[in-house]
Amino acid sequence: MKTMKTLSGVLLLSLMLADATLGDIQKRIIGGKDCNDKERLYHVRIEWLNGQGFHYQCGGSLISDQWVLTAAHCRPTENVIKKHQFVPHVYVVLGKHPGSGHVKGPVKIEATDTHVHPDQHDIMLLKLPESAKENTITPVNPPDCLTTPAKKRKTEDSGKTSELKLGDTVQIAGYGGTQADSDGNRVDVSTTLKCAEYEVVSCYNINIQQSIKKQHIFCTKRSKVDTCFGDSGGGVVFDGDQLYGVHQGGFLIACSSPGIVMDVCKYKDWIWKTTHIPTWEIKP
Repeated sequence: MKTMKTLSGVLLLSLMLADATLGDIQKRIIGGKDCNDKERLYHVRIEWLNGQGFHYQCGGSLISDQWVLTAAHCRPTENVIKKHQFVPHVYVVLGKHPGSGHVKGPVKIEATDTHVHPDQHDIMLLKLPESAKENTITPVNPPDCLTTPAKKRKTEDSGKTSELKLGDTVQIAGYGGTQADSDGNRVDVSTTLKCAEYEVVSCYNINIQQSIKKQHIFCTKRSKVDTCFGDSGGGVVFDGDQLYGVHQGGFLIACSSPGIVMDVCKYKDWIWKTTHIPTWEIKP
């Protein structure tokens, strides 16, 4: 397999979002399995540089050879930068999965532009300075927002919708905490990319911040499977390769409450107008 070209650089930050502790909203996979070597190659790690070296922060998805989709809260605020005393530079790292057999060391790509949703919703686009076509990574496919995703259903629904149905199975991936202790707190750290399947569930009666309720979200949960700190921004896919969500976060106690996901279909028009990626254009 061809070794990917290393592109080094820095993602310059604009610190616009409200302050929040990193533990409030970022999560990692618990109860999942190792992703196989042929899936989730588009998954990226987002790291910041502090005095002790790299510190892992978020996940993201390569949606074209020049664009990454992630969560807006993955960009540290000024207060967080001062508290943790790290250089306000963030690196987008490709090729961590499936590991050293895929590339030699981290592949760092400088994002020259940062685009947060104009209404400050928790979704963000990062533009790379040059094409990543020379890499061996294939971008994730966009969602089919004009028809009901019914490939894995026993019966096909009539009509058109941009939403997943309750009970649909989606997949999320990430690095980090993979176990919970006796009190339900997340522990341990994984060096391999973990994949886990979730069911789409109702967000009704879930204790969600008012600012998040005003955004376009859906919720996921599965018994004994959860996410933990670090997986925020990672892609939530349906049918293996269609990006229907960006993982926003959840709760501090493992497996206790549904996770919150930004509904990509509701933001597809903004993504298209920002990136002009042909496959993301909404056509009648």
